[in-house]
Amino acid sequence: MEQTNKTMSNYSQFFPEGDTSIKRNPNDLPIIYLQGDSIGNVPDNWYRSNLTNNSGTNIASNSSSNPLTGTSASLSQNLASATQTANTEATLLNITSGSGFLCNVITATSGDSDSGSNAGTQTIKITVDGTEYTFSYDLSSTTDGTRLLWGYHSRGDFYTTNLSNDTTAVGFMGNGGLTNQPSLSLPTYVDVGSNSYHPSVKIYSVHEFIHYNLPRLRFETSLTVKVTNTTMSSDSAGDAFQMKGGCSYILDTTVV
Repeated sequence: MEQTNKTMSNYSQFFPEGDTSIKRNPNDLPIIYLQGDSIGNVPDNWYRSNLTNNSGTNIASNSSSNPLTGTSASLSQNLASATQTANTEATLLNITSGSGFLCNVITATSGDSDSGSNAGTQTIKITVDGTEYTFSYDLSSTTDGTRLLWGYHSRGDFYTTNLSNDTTAVGFMGNGGLTNQPSLSLPTYVDVGSNSYHPSVKIYSVHEFIHYNLPRLRFETSLTVKVTNTTMSSDSAGDAFQMKGGCSYILDTTVV
């Protein structure tokens, strides 16, 4: 019997057009903001879950292996980031010809309770196939370390109950954390305090977006992602990752 090998040309063949996980409008994906009661707690506010079969540690936002602003070789081909400065629009990603998916976007940290500076206004601007969508929120009512997050995520505690070998974990890859809705003019937020079990947000890598068919934004011809913070944190913890905005994406021509 003759066997013919066929190569899939792009991800649209893996995920048919009727797949509800594939979004065409950025408004169809969630947006929240994250804040910590001090700069030292901000890294625990979001992290990457551990997918291996043995115990280990979850990867916080101040790690080179985080899936939005990290530099790990296993992730960097699907990441785009930029160090932000106050009142300056930073371009994270500019694809002028190509197709694929945008998974998630995060701004750098603004606001600092240690110095009393407020979080100002944070903006994420996504232009998909020539249509621009802007998400802008006035967060000046808080001095907590604050970041705006667009894209699919899940909730959970940063510590051991979310490791992949924990049999007590519930929900999608861990225990769920609660979010707050302080104002109808703002998205929900997750607030990290100094308690031992932080309610955190799990950020997924592009490998997880493909493996679990997670909700993501489709683009066919072009994609641009820009971020702006009117203020910046003082970065008193010396964490360069806090000063970066970042996003993750998948090109149809990329194998993940």
